[in-house]
Amino acid sequence: RRRHRPSARDYMFFTLLSTFMPAASALTLGGYTFTTSVGDTWATLDLQLASMSNASRAQDWSATLAAYEDTATSPGVSLASLLPTVNSNGPSHPLASATAAYWSDALHGDALVRAAIGGTGEVANWDASSRREILTKAAAYEVVRQHIMYRLRKGIDACNAGASGVADWEIGYALHAGSLEGTDGSGSGKSTYALGDKRCPQFDTCVAGTRIATNNQKALDAWQSGVTALAATNCFTALTASETILAQLTVPLVQGMVREAYEVDPNGGAATADGVVEVAEGWAFTTAILPQIAMCNASIAQLIRTNMALSLDGANGAHVASGFRVVKSAIESQYPCLKITCADVGGMLASGAPIAGMEPCVDGAGSLPPAAPAPAAVPSPPIPECPSSSGIIIVLIVLLVLALVALVALALCMLCRKGGGESKEFSGITMNRT
Repeated sequence: RRRHRPSARDYMFFTLLSTFMPAASALTLGGYTFTTSVGDTWATLDLQLASMSNASRAQDWSATLAAYEDTATSPGVSLASLLPTVNSNGPSHPLASATAAYWSDALHGDALVRAAIGGTGEVANWDASSRREILTKAAAYEVVRQHIMYRLRKGIDACNAGASGVADWEIGYALHAGSLEGTDGSGSGKSTYALGDKRCPQFDTCVAGTRIATNNQKALDAWQSGVTALAATNCFTALTASETILAQLTVPLVQGMVREAYEVDPNGGAATADGVVEVAEGWAFTTAILPQIAMCNASIAQLIRTNMALSLDGANGAHVASGFRVVKSAIESQYPCLKITCADVGGMLASGAPIAGMEPCVDGAGSLPPAAPAPAAVPSPPIPECPSSSGIIIVLIVLLVLALVALVALALCMLCRKGGGESKEFSGITMNRT
C-alpha cells in the first residue's frame, strides 16, 4: 500500500497546533512557567531542605549534615555550595555585601547552619528542637535567599554585558519555589515561597480567596517582568524588578520575627506558645534580615538584636526584654527603607481576630519605638489675639494725634512761661503816668 504523504494542508495544521500548544518540556512551579531547562535541576534543591528537616527531627545530626552537603539531587550543586559561590569573587550583590559587613563573615548563614547541626557556638546550650528550627531556617532564609539574589544580580550583569540573563533569573525562581510547591504554589514546599504561604493566613495577607501569599504573587509578577525585560535587554527595568523581589521576600521574615517576639514576651503570647523554641525561631528569622535593617538604621538593628538574640544561658536567658511592642514598632519604623508597607506585613490574628498590640500599622504614620510617657502638660496662659491691620492703623492715628496735641500744649506752655518772666523783670520799675 502506498504511504500517505503529508500535504501542504497537513503541514499547516501541525504548525498551527504546535504554535498554540505549550512545549511538553515546559516546567511550571509556583505559577511561573520556565523558558529554559534550569528549573528541572535547581528546583530539586528543596528536597535537600526537606531531608535536613526530617533528619534533624530524628536528631540524626550526621544525616542532617549529609543532606546539607549532598549533591545527588542536583548534579554538582549542594546547599552547602551556594554561599561560597555567591562570595567566590567577593560579595556579588548588595545583600551579600551587607551580610559580610554586618556579621564580619560573608559565610554567616553557612556557619550558623553548621553550628546548629553540631550544637556548637551560640547554639551550644540549646535543645534539639531549637537547633532544628535554626538550621532549617538558616539554610532556607540565609543560604538559599542570598543565592537567589546573587542569581538576579548575575542576570542583570549579563544583560549589561549584552548577553542573556534569563537563565540566572530562572535559577533564582527555581530556588525560591522549589520542586515541592507544584505548578500553582499550593504544594508543601520548604523554601522561601513556602514561608510566605505559611504566614499569610496568620497575618491576613493572602491573595483574596486563596492560600497564596500576596508577597509571593508580587514577587512572581516582578520575576516575570524582569525576565521579559532581560529578553529585551532592558537591564534597568530588570534591576528595579530585582529590588521588588528582595523586598517581597523580606515580608514573611518580618512577619516571622514579630510573631516570635509576641510569643516569647510574657506580656504577649508566651503563655500559649511552644516555649523556648520560639526564641530560636525568632532569632533565625532575625539573623536573615538584620544586615538589611542595619543598612537602614544601625541603632534600630541593635535594639532588635538585643531583644531577639540567642542567649548562651539557653532557656534561662533574658529574651525580648523590651517587650514585643518595642520590637514591632522598631521594625515598622524601617518599612520605607526596606521598601515594604504596613499593608504588605498586615497584622497578626488569633482565631481570625486581631491580636491586641499586633494590629497592622498605618503607612506614613512614622512608627517609632514607644518612648517613656511625657509629663502632663501645664496649661499655657491664653495668648491675646493679634489686632487686625485696620485696628493697627487706627491706633497709630490716635497716637499721632495725641503726639501733636502734646506738642501744641508744650509750645503754649513755653510761651506762657516767657510772658510771665517779663512782667516780673519790670515790676520794680516805677512807671510815670501823665
